[in-house]
Amino acid sequence: MKNDNACIFNLPGYKIISEYTDRYKLKYEVQVSSKEAKCTKCNSVSKTIYDIHERDIKHTFWAERACTLIVFQRTFKCHHCGRRFRESLPGIIPYGRRTEKFKEQIAKDALNGHDNKKVAKTFNVGQATVQRDIDRYTHLELQKKKSKLCPVILGIDEHHFTKKKGYATTIADLKKNKVFDITLGRSDLALDSYFKTLENKERTKLVVMDLSVTYRAIVNKHFPNALIVADRFHVIKLLNLRFTEVWKILETSGSKSKGLVSLFRRKPENLKPEQRKNLEKYLNQHPALKEAYKFRNQIHKLLMHKSVPKSKMKRFIKQFLKVIQKLENSKLKPLASLAQTFKSWQEEILRMLRFSSRVSNGITEGFHNKMENISRNAYGFRNFKNYKNRVLVKCG
Repeated sequence: MKNDNACIFNLPGYKIISEYTDRYKLKYEVQVSSKEAKCTKCNSVSKTIYDIHERDIKHTFWAERACTLIVFQRTFKCHHCGRRFRESLPGIIPYGRRTEKFKEQIAKDALNGHDNKKVAKTFNVGQATVQRDIDRYTHLELQKKKSKLCPVILGIDEHHFTKKKGYATTIADLKKNKVFDITLGRSDLALDSYFKTLENKERTKLVVMDLSVTYRAIVNKHFPNALIVADRFHVIKLLNLRFTEVWKILETSGSKSKGLVSLFRRKPENLKPEQRKNLEKYLNQHPALKEAYKFRNQIHKLLMHKSVPKSKMKRFIKQFLKVIQKLENSKLKPLASLAQTFKSWQEEILRMLRFSSRVSNGITEGFHNKMENISRNAYGFRNFKNYKNRVLVKCG
């Protein structure tokens, strides 16, 4: 089949001279469709063909069938400077034996969850070649995605990297739903040098984080125009944790029952009639615990408000301050500890009520799940730079 449009094998700029296909492989004899070429020395156009050289080039697999291009590369003679030169081949670097599309296919296959050994066997190349293709592809993709502008809404959270190197900090763009960057470490010393290098930090208006004193100090130091918003998930998690500790103090045996713990943590409206009946029966036997359960539900209901208008915030501020006062008056250590945390983070928690559920670190936590899958598919990483590049390509 002769065709001047070689897009049939996803590599434009060629014309097909002849083809051969069977069950296992594809072969195309092709030639550059242009009838002229530019001299590599003087840049003048030449149409005089001096010689034709045949080259075998590996191309992308089609339906698990290997594809080979037999390229008839022409040598032109320049009438201006007398130099003889070979024409450039679209999609193939000089002296290359594989098309750029083929290298990209190998890299994508490796990045989509297959180990290098399997990919090397599938495409009949070496494992070192697979790694080079991955490095090159990630470098090109990062150049496209690279941005020096700090996100307007920024999320900060930590995740575990390796036992040897410890934790890494994820910086997410919550407005565009992507990972902005990741850096090794979570301490003030490790992060201070990183945030000093960031540019356009004045663009950031909101920073969402868990109740981390280190992250709060870093944001206050490096983001002058940013308001800190507490992450709702971590606030509710802390609330449940402290009241579970209270339960252990008031009634030891019931707190060891996984079924009761599950019912205790859920919202009352999410319980089935039979589950609600069982929980009420248990709480009626322990009046002090019943009061603690009601108090926890009141706090939970207050913290779950979202997008509260500015005109109504006075009422919520009063309710929150009353909650802190009640917790402080309690003689139980877990509640006193919760009161201290709420008091220290009261501005950030109250801002949490002002904004919608979209302003949360749920997006960042979702990216952490993806990062775990990336690390698992690669059988772990020792080099943080390789790990960072993979993450930014997949999640950035």
